[in-house]
Amino acid sequence: MPFEYQGWTLYTREVKLKRGPRVIIYFFSKKKPKVANAAERLPPGKKVVVNKGTGLPFLTSARPNEELSEDTLNRIRKAKPEVLSLLEE
Repeated sequence: MPFEYQGWTLYTREVKLKRGPRVIIYFFSKKKPKVANAAERLPPGKKVVVNKGTGLPFLTSARPNEELSEDTLNRIRKAKPEVLSLLEE
C-alpha cells in the first residue's frame, strides 16, 4: 500500500547527479508519474510538512525535541514571550 497524505501519494525516483552518484529522491504527486515507484512508507527520520503558500506537501527532517540553551531562551523571552509559554508546555 503506497504512503498517502491528504490525497497526495509519495513516490521515489532514482536520479543521476551531474557530478556525483545516483540518489533516490522523494516527491508527492496526485497522478502516477511515468518513471517512478510508489513509496510504501515514509523514509526513516523524515516527516511530512505542507508549504503554507502553495499547499503542497514535502518531506523534511524529523528532529527529536531539542533542548534550548539558556541564551536562546533569554532571546525568546525578550522577543516573543508568548512563544516561550508554548515551548515550556
